[in-house]
Amino acid sequence: MENKEIIFAQNINVDSIKWLLEQCADQKKVTIYLNSFGGEVSIALAFAEYIRVKKIDLHVHVLNVCMSAAVIILCAGTKRTAATNSRFLLHPIKKYFKDLDMRDDELNSQVKEFGILISAYNEIVGEVTKKTPAEIDDLCKRQTILSTTEALELGLLTQATFETELVTRSAK
Repeated sequence: MENKEIIFAQNINVDSIKWLLEQCADQKKVTIYLNSFGGEVSIALAFAEYIRVKKIDLHVHVLNVCMSAAVIILCAGTKRTAATNSRFLLHPIKKYFKDLDMRDDELNSQVKEFGILISAYNEIVGEVTKKTPAEIDDLCKRQTILSTTEALELGLLTQATFETELVTRSAK
């Protein structure tokens, strides 16, 4: 089985994920070299769902930064690795309202959607880290920045590369 390699070094938005999905289409095994400050959570969740439904064997390797919504892309991987100097950011999800002149029912709908995004984020991060939604919320509220070693210990990574040595989480 051939492995498709993709460099994804951009923010997460509709256009960038559309491009990424096109790269992953009809692939069974993909490696993404990730370097992203994040972006739109709902778009990252859609990508993760696509990977799950298509049963793509995804290896995500963080080159330097994996922040915000990019953590969702990382968590979509069956194998999750990072370079020594990588850093990761977990923070509260933010929702920007384009139209602040809303009726009560419109605002309630937006608040409900926001809650669904938070739950989905907590679920995908919790699945790989084995942390509860409350524990994920706590990490996010503290605007947690993690080193590669800390991300490995948390469970965000399955392996980390430290120069020529490969350290796996299961070996600890």
